[in-house]
Amino acid sequence: MSPRPPKTSVTDRLRDDILAGSLAPGTRLIEIQLTDRYGVGRAAIRSAIVELDKEGLVVREANRGAKVRAISVEEAIEVYEARAALEGLMARHAAREATKLEREELRALVPGMREAVERDAPTRFAALGRDLHERVSQIGRHRVARHLIDTLRNQSRGHPDRLSAIPARPEQSLAEHIAIIEAICSGDADEAQAAVERHIESIIATLRRDAD
Repeated sequence: MSPRPPKTSVTDRLRDDILAGSLAPGTRLIEIQLTDRYGVGRAAIRSAIVELDKEGLVVREANRGAKVRAISVEEAIEVYEARAALEGLMARHAAREATKLEREELRALVPGMREAVERDAPTRFAALGRDLHERVSQIGRHRVARHLIDTLRNQSRGHPDRLSAIPARPEQSLAEHIAIIEAICSGDADEAQAAVERHIESIIATLRRDAD
C-alpha cells in the first residue's frame, strides 16, 4: 500500500472538492478547466484523475474523458456490506485500545447528536455521525482496515445525508450510535463489533426500503 501524496497535492484537492459536493456526481472533468481551477499542468490533472478512478470517485470513459462517479443504491448497499465487516473489526480493536481520554471524547459526541435530533438538523447529525465513525477508526489503530474503510466511505459519500433526511432515521441512528459508544467505552469488544454491524445493517435496510 503506497502512501498518499502530500495533502497539498492536486489529487487531494480534487478529492476534497468531490467529497464536499463542489463537483457533483456526473460532472464532466474537463482538463483545461481543472488546470485553471487548481493552477497546475494537465499532466498533474491526468495523474489525479487516474488516482481517483482507482479510489472509485471518478469514472474514465473511452473517447469521452472522465466524470465524477455517481453511485447507485445497489452499489451503495454493496459498499455498506463491506463496511460492516471492516468497521466491525475496527470497533472491536477500538474497544480494546481506547484510552481514558478517547473514551471521554467519544461520549462527548452524544450531547451534540441528541441536540441535532431534537432540533431536526439532519445535516448536522450526519456530520456528527461521520465524526463518530472516523474517531472509531482512529482509536482502532488498524492501518490496513482504516485505509480500506476510508476508500469505501468516500464511495458512499452523500448517502448519510440522504439517510438523515428520512423521517425517524436520525432517532434510530442516535440509539445505534450510543450503543456503539457505550460498548467501546466499556471495553466490550464483542458488543462493539456487533453494535457497528447492527447499525450498518439497519442502514442497508433503510436504503432498500427507501428505494422501493
